[in-house]
Amino acid sequence: MDSSEEIKRLKKQVAQLTDFIDADRAEKRLPQNMDFVQVSRSEMRAIAELGGKSPLALDLLMILTQAMDKQNAVMMSYETMEGISKKSRRQLSRAVNVLKSDNWLQIIKIGTANAYVLNKAVFWTDKGDRRHLGSFTAKVITTLEEQNKDLRNSPNVTLKRVPTLVKRDERVILSNENLPPPDQKDMNLN
Repeated sequence: MDSSEEIKRLKKQVAQLTDFIDADRAEKRLPQNMDFVQVSRSEMRAIAELGGKSPLALDLLMILTQAMDKQNAVMMSYETMEGISKKSRRQLSRAVNVLKSDNWLQIIKIGTANAYVLNKAVFWTDKGDRRHLGSFTAKVITTLEEQNKDLRNSPNVTLKRVPTLVKRDERVILSNENLPPPDQKDMNLN
């Protein structure tokens, strides 16, 4: 290996290490406890009673609570619920009906799919003073088994390429870091 190839290899390694350090620093700047769900203390007895009434309804409520976004919404098919809970669609449908009739969640129809919005008086993931805000998005949970076919490796599917401004062996500089000026030998001036 000649020295110019070795220099390129070392520069690439330095760039990767710099990117890793930058990502680590960015992660440390994020507020702690970002992945939490708050539960109303006054509803804890009702949650326990739900477990006595329908253990599957409580399990499903916890699955949905774990997956919900900041608007308390999650979109999940029965097939996905079956895969997660190992219960039949019929059992899950009864559990969903218990949750709906006991006001644990609201169901919003989106075509043939359901979005489940959990009761904000019981569970929430945002600051407590924002529980009343009325925005709606949903985290969609699905599995490959639900899809008509797996398109990832299909020769008939071509994805559009997003143009980039850098070559494969270059890196994007995202900060105001001081870098040495490029060496003319490294530049393609043709």
